[in-house]
Amino acid sequence: MSEQLSVKQINNFARGGATTVSDRTSLVPGLLAQVQSFTQTQPQPNSSGLYILWAGANDYLQGARSILVPIENIKQAISDLSSKGAQRILVANLPDLGKLPATRNSSELARLSLLTQQHNQSLRRALKVLSQQSPELQLIPLDTHALYGEAIANPAKFGFTQVTGVCLSASSPCGNPDQFLFWDSIHPTTKAHRILAQSAFTALEKQLLLLNQS
Repeated sequence: MSEQLSVKQINNFARGGATTVSDRTSLVPGLLAQVQSFTQTQPQPNSSGLYILWAGANDYLQGARSILVPIENIKQAISDLSSKGAQRILVANLPDLGKLPATRNSSELARLSLLTQQHNQSLRRALKVLSQQSPELQLIPLDTHALYGEAIANPAKFGFTQVTGVCLSASSPCGNPDQFLFWDSIHPTTKAHRILAQSAFTALEKQLLLLNQS
């Protein structure tokens, strides 16, 4: 199955640097504020549309030392969307935040890796509970943690030659960005984003197959 979305079919309410917290003093709207902005502009969301949530990393990178608030905020975002009629929500977990170029050699490595593990475990349990409570709600998990881990362990499988360094230096970008996993010290390259998108598409296909078999 293959389908290309037009720009008119895509609404993006995400903001770079956002945490899950809706802090009115912040210049960047958090996850819950983003969802609220969407529901205000789309009072009757398309029930057959796909809604994507990927949040939490900035909470921990910006100093959060507990998973409780980020996980509760993600659960609230799912609840807010589903209460407005959204029925298909893809939710991504986190890659190992201790293995980013920005953190892998820092004193925060162990803390971030532990928080990533705790976050992903709690998110998995939360999605399972929400699915049991609302069987009509299709929650599709995207395991970015496993994908990043596989790319770092076996870069050649994905066509990467550099999975620890960054393409973008202080002076200029590298000449071969498709061989890099990371564009800068935190974010993936375009090629890495493409691999994530393909994995998300595969997860959706599996979900549709399960629904057709039920």
